[in-house]
Formats: sequence, structure tokens, C-alpha cells
Amino acid sequence: MLWNVTSAFLWAAAHLLLGYFFGGAIKTIEIWLSRTGIFLFSFFLLLVVIWFIVKKSGPLFHFLKSILISIKNAIITNPDMEHFVKNHPTLFQLVRQRLNRENFSGLSLTLLFFAFIYVLYLFFGIIQDIITSDVIVAADTRVANLFFAFRDTELVKVFTWITLLGKWQIVVSATVVLSIILWL
Repeated sequence: MLWNVTSAFLWAAAHLLLGYFFGGAIKTIEIWLSRTGIFLFSFFLLLVVIWFIVKKSGPLFHFLKSILISIKNAIITNPDMEHFVKNHPTLFQLVRQRLNRENFSGLSLTLLFFAFIYVLYLFFGIIQDIITSDVIVAADTRVANLFFAFRDTELVKVFTWITLLGKWQIVVSATVVLSIILWL
């Protein structure tokens, strides 16, 4: 019961702090969402323009497609390229698997991976903007000044030991020991 109540308080505090944190950062999120909306609108507009061009100038694209196929065949039958493919079969097998349209682990998963990396990059950009915003920097400065005002050498020693508890060796050891205890 003690751990259940303790975890409930921690869970509620975590959600309240996340709400407070993201509530203060709503302006930054609105800016990024508007940029994303403009990007998506531009992207779909570009797709419509490309579709219209393809629809109206089909013979031109068939001609360009035949030229590209000829170039591809010339590259494939090139002796140097055949030698390179023969010397690196694992690389070309990997590329073939990544571009395979027949199964999900081919082209679909590759495109999803790149989309995930792009979204992750955008997310870290938002986080960086939030962290470097004036409100958070000012709060950090105030907290640092408060700690500096109440600094005590004995407390510095105590908190140094608390900081050492966050080292990876201690965390891994504690996780292993607690897992064994809970397993028993």
C-alpha cells in the first residue's frame, strides 16, 4: 500500500509538471505547428502540380523514362560496375532488400524510418527552442542564485554523494540487485 500511494503521488506530480512545462511552451509549439502546416500544404500543392504536369505531358515522361531505363541498362552492363557488384554482394543485397516493394520490411520500412528520423529531428528542435527560451533560462538563473545564497559545505558534500548515485555503474548495479530481490 505504501508503494502504491507513493507511486500515485509521483505519477500525479510527473503529469502536473509535464502539463506546466508544455503549457508554458505553447507559443513555441504553435510556431512549429504553423511551420509544419505550411510545409505540409506546400508539399501537397507540389504533389498536385506534379500530378497535373504528368497528366498533361504523358508522352514527354514516357520518353524520359525510356532514356532513364537506357542509362540504367548501360550502367548495369558496364564491366567496372559488374566487377564492383561482384566484389560487394552484401551491400547490394542490403540495398535490394531495403528497396523491395513486396514486403513491409523493404521500401515501406525504409521510408518509415526516414520519416521517423525527420520527426525526431523536429521534436529535438522544439525541445531545444523550449529549453533555450527566456522563461526557462531565467528560472534556471534564479534557482542557481538561490542555491548559491544558501550554499553550505556540508550540504555540498551530501549532494555530491547524491549526484554520484546517478553514475551508470551504480544504476546498473542497483537495477540488477533490485531485480534479483523482486524476482526472489
